[in-house]
Amino acid sequence: MSNQSKPIINYLKVSVELIPTLPYKLKVNISNHRRDWIEKIKKVPHAHWDKELKYWTMPYTKQALRSFHRLFKGENTYLFTINPNIPDQYKDYYEQANPAARVIIMDGNYQYFNCYVPKEAEAWRNLVKTIPGRTWDSQNKSWRLPYVKH
Repeated sequence: MSNQSKPIINYLKVSVELIPTLPYKLKVNISNHRRDWIEKIKKVPHAHWDKELKYWTMPYTKQALRSFHRLFKGENTYLFTINPNIPDQYKDYYEQANPAARVIIMDGNYQYFNCYVPKEAEAWRNLVKTIPGRTWDSQNKSWRLPYVKH
């Protein structure tokens, strides 16, 4: 493992860095010994733990950074210069990160439709999981939902 890929864990500060392959996300390095910090990062809009990569991420938006800065005032350090032209909120972030994405695609016979839910949108995912008859389509990475007329 090279020095660049090792997480920078500082027990006195929470560090935030850019993810070169994901320009609309930030990597947040938090010591797993600091449970108080873990509880704080959960309060940042759309922040989540990446189980595969073993670190926290949050959108690179003004809203997320304002929230992060308020929660971690004096306990954080940024390993980059913040771009003043970043999106204001998550909706804008998602649209910029996925410019060609369609959220819902209907099938030809109107029995089902596919709903694409961003990995970071936990509230959306939880809502979709309450819909009877829904299934996860692992090939298309989307939820397959029954089409129902009222």
